[in-house]
Amino acid sequence: MLGEARNSVAFLNFDVLLIVGIVVVLIVLALLIAQLIRKKLLFKLVSWLIERIDALLFLIGIGKKNADTKKLDETFSIAGYAYDEKQDIFYSTKDAWQRKFGYCRLYDEAAAPLGMIVDCDPIYFEYKGKRWLIEFWKGQYDLLPVPRWEYMRQTNRI
Repeated sequence: MLGEARNSVAFLNFDVLLIVGIVVVLIVLALLIAQLIRKKLLFKLVSWLIERIDALLFLIGIGKKNADTKKLDETFSIAGYAYDEKQDIFYSTKDAWQRKFGYCRLYDEAAAPLGMIVDCDPIYFEYKGKRWLIEFWKGQYDLLPVPRWEYMRQTNRI
């Protein structure tokens, strides 16, 4: 009988702890939502998303006339690119994030699912004790035919 009483007290304690935990989580969520509304963080988040969508529409040729090029440059710089309005071209920036991780065949393989159909001719060679890659690309980037070439040095073995 004493064992049954202990089990029911332990069960009661578990239920109480569960209810208290749920109440605490709900209070924290309510406070976070209140902060988002009060500080207009939700509005900032939606504005940020709209800017990124505008940049994507710009890429496929929609909204070029009304585009804010400063905001577009911020978005494209995340991916390591910049836009030259005079020539209407995109180019890779010198400090692109890919430099930190290196270049590899994965970029070529991932191109097709992202809407870029490319033919790649990689040329690997050794020079002054380092392995280098020169790659020639030709293909379609979102239905626009573009030739391209680039050279890279790899710090690790391929």
